[in-house]
Amino acid sequence: MTAENNRAEEARAMERIATATRQVQAAFLRLQKKSTFCPKATAVPARWRWDAALQELEDA
Repeated sequence: MTAENNRAEEARAMERIATATRQVQAAFLRLQKKSTFCPKATAVPARWRWDAALQELEDA
């Protein structure tokens, strides 16, 4: 790989990390909002989104 290819791959990896971080943040805010203002039973789907967002961050 050339240096240019390495930089391009690194830029793509950083973008994946940034995207995953935004998804985790959004999932956290949704979970926090649901757990504060909604009955516990409705927070379960938000927990799934949170787990999925964390997995995405780990994968990135």
